[in-house]
Amino acid sequence: MARRTSLAACTVMAMSLGAVACAPQTNGASSVQTASSTAAPCFYPDQVRNFRSDDRSNIYFDTGRGRIYQAQATGVCQDLDFAMSMTIRPESTGKSRLCAGDSALLRVRGMGMGGPCRVRVVKALTEAEVAALPSRERP
Repeated sequence: MARRTSLAACTVMAMSLGAVACAPQTNGASSVQTASSTAAPCFYPDQVRNFRSDDRSNIYFDTGRGRIYQAQATGVCQDLDFAMSMTIRPESTGKSRLCAGDSALLRVRGMGMGGPCRVRVVKALTEAEVAALPSRERP
């Protein structure tokens, strides 16, 4: 019962604090840690709700909860202007989330039959950076 309560408390704290790592408590010691400012922000590909591109090299992903991530194409990404849907997945096998610095494969479904394009996750944008994005580039 104590473990279940401590995990529930940790979950509530995580939701109120944002980025928090939680683990079961042992011997009554607290295992809650706040994320350091140098920690790489990450997201799961299935969290992506929308995306936009500025010039076929910068792609912005909306992962919900006001989090916008920037990725840069490492080559030419076809059909970004006409995309009706897209999928993104980590390029490395065995990974389930994408963090700043990770490479990913982006596949868009639009008017053409373009293959996947490689992108590199740059960072999570700050509120000020999101506000500075032109509306046509903001997902």
